[in-house]
Amino acid sequence: MKLPRVTFRRIFDAPRATVWRAWTDPKHLAKWWGPFGWTAPVCRFDARPGGAIRVDMKGPDGGVHTMLGSVVAVAAPRRLVFLSGVPDAAGRMMFEVRNTVTFAARGRRTLVALEARVVRATAAAAAFLPGMEAGWCQSLDKLDAALAGSAKREIVSVRCLRASPRKIFRAWTTARHLARWWGPKGFTNTISTFQPRPGGRWDLVMHGPDGRDYPNLWRFVELEPPRRIVLEHPSRPHRFRILATFSAMGPQTLVAFRQVFAAGTALNPKFREFLRKANEENLDRLEAELARMS
Repeated sequence: MKLPRVTFRRIFDAPRATVWRAWTDPKHLAKWWGPFGWTAPVCRFDARPGGAIRVDMKGPDGGVHTMLGSVVAVAAPRRLVFLSGVPDAAGRMMFEVRNTVTFAARGRRTLVALEARVVRATAAAAAFLPGMEAGWCQSLDKLDAALAGSAKREIVSVRCLRASPRKIFRAWTTARHLARWWGPKGFTNTISTFQPRPGGRWDLVMHGPDGRDYPNLWRFVELEPPRRIVLEHPSRPHRFRILATFSAMGPQTLVAFRQVFAAGTALNPKFREFLRKANEENLDRLEAELARMS
């Protein structure tokens, strides 16, 4: 079995000391550890060399999965190294991952670089390791929301699609493909300007099934091929960002679609449900476009 290794580089809009605390203080770690929809009712992290780690992650189905580990090295607030793994029913570790995290100040922001490298694994680990990249990707998205305090003004949709991250990234960054799937069911699009690069502009008119036209202006904020795209919708009345991540899970890709509204935005339950439905229809159309693409 080839032992996997995944790496991430993510800039968070928070000072380094705050980000360091989010990784090493259990009460903060519990807010973001694990995939979307999961909680951490038990979270222990002794941030000193040799310190024990335990996180019980509770899934949407109510099942609890335990992660155990230990801290290897601490150089606050610059570097953290720890081991993590999942035990089987008999308490034997199925695999062990060495996680190395560095924190670099970027003014009032922080660049986090993460390497998660599997150092040993049993045959039973084959069911878990393909999801490592997707799990970390979602955890980092949740960390971003926790640091920004944006969880209550986010709509999150998650979908597994049978396509590679590169193919999905191409569907997001090629005008002819994007025009065929963007928007809820029944909408069509006319794109006049399309500059898929950081700072680039995207102008389109969405044509609704009611016959009305809806002009839209977007800005590309970040592009990390083929893993991540950040878009900004700066126009009123609704100012928000779309943060999309694409992480491999064997032959599939997990797409996490976060719609994050500007600070001060109140999302009432009716509006939240409307947006959730619209975003799911958007992903339905993306799935159909991927099936048409060569």
